Amino acid sequence: MDHVQAALAGHGTWVVLGLVLASGAGLPLPAPPVLLAAGVLAGAGRLSLAAVLAGSLLALLATDLLWYQLGRWRGRSILGLLCRISLEPDSCVQRTEDLFSRYRGGALLVSKFLPGLKTAAPPLAGLIEMPLGEFALYGGAGSLLWVAAFVLPGYLFSERIARAAPLGEWVAAAGSLAFAAWLGWKVLERRRTLQVGRVTPDELYAQQESGRDVLVVDLRHRNAIDSKVRGALQMTPEELRLREAELPHERDVVLYCGCPNEGSAAQMARLLRARGFRSARPLLGGIDAWRARGYPVDPPSGIALEKSATPSF
Repeated sequence: MDHVQAALAGHGTWVVLGLVLASGAGLPLPAPPVLLAAGVLAGAGRLSLAAVLAGSLLALLATDLLWYQLGRWRGRSILGLLCRISLEPDSCVQRTEDLFSRYRGGALLVSKFLPGLKTAAPPLAGLIEMPLGEFALYGGAGSLLWVAAFVLPGYLFSERIARAAPLGEWVAAAGSLAFAAWLGWKVLERRRTLQVGRVTPDELYAQQESGRDVLVVDLRHRNAIDSKVRGALQMTPEELRLREAELPHERDVVLYCGCPNEGSAAQMARLLRARGFRSARPLLGGIDAWRARGYPVDPPSGIALEKSATPSF
C-alpha cells in the first residue's frame, strides 16, 4: 500500500485515471487497491477527493460508452474480444444476459461489482439496443457507486490506515499474491474451457437426420431466446445443475449458449462428463452458427422445460 501511495502522491490523479481507464477497457488490472490508496491520500490532504471521484467516473463512463457503441455496431464479436482480453470465463456473457433479462437497467447498477459482468455489460447493452439515455443513467450511477465503494473508505479511515502502515504492507503483499493466484486460475480455466471438444452444426444436423438419439440443450435464459435448435430443451445452467440426474446418461448431449467461445456450454459439458455422461459437448458457434447454415429451428415455446413439469427425455 505504501508503494501505491508513493506513486499516487508523485503523479496525482493521473495514475488513478490511467488505471481506471485500462480497467474499464477490460484489462485485468487491480484498480480497487489504487482507488483505496487514492482515498487515503485524499483524506491526508495530498489529493483532491472531488478530482479522484470525478476523474474515475469520467474514465469509466468514457470506456463504457465506447464499448456500448461497439456493441451496437459489431455485436457479439465485441463480446468475444472482451472475454479474451479480460481472461474472465466466457460465461460472463450468459450471466449478464440473465441479469439484463430480469432487471434491465438495474443490472448496470451492480455489474461493476461482479467479475466478468462489468466487462460484458456495456457492449451487451448496446447489442440489445438499450436507449443511450437509460444506459448512461444506470451505468453512470453504477460506476459512481463502484468508485465510491473503494475511495470513500480510504478517505474516511485515512488516519487509521496510515497508523497501521506495517500491517498495510502485509495486507498489500497478501493482496498481490491473491491477485496472482486469481490470474493464474483464470488462465487455467480458460485453457480447460477451450480444450473441451466441440460438435459442429454440420455434425449435429447429420446426427438428427440419421435418427440418432441426441439430446440438445439450449442454456440461454428464456427471455433471450427468439429461436432455438430443432428439438432443443430450454434449460438454464442453474436448472441443468438441479435436474441433471433426470437426464439419460447413455445419450449424447449437445449444449449451446449465447457466450463467445461457447463458455457456459463448455463448462456444463465438463460438469456432465464428470457426472458420468457418455458424451457431452458444446455446439461450435452456438445458435448463430446453426442458423447461419440454414438448419431448422423451433420457436422458444416449442419444447420448454418447466419446473412444474417432468420432461420426456
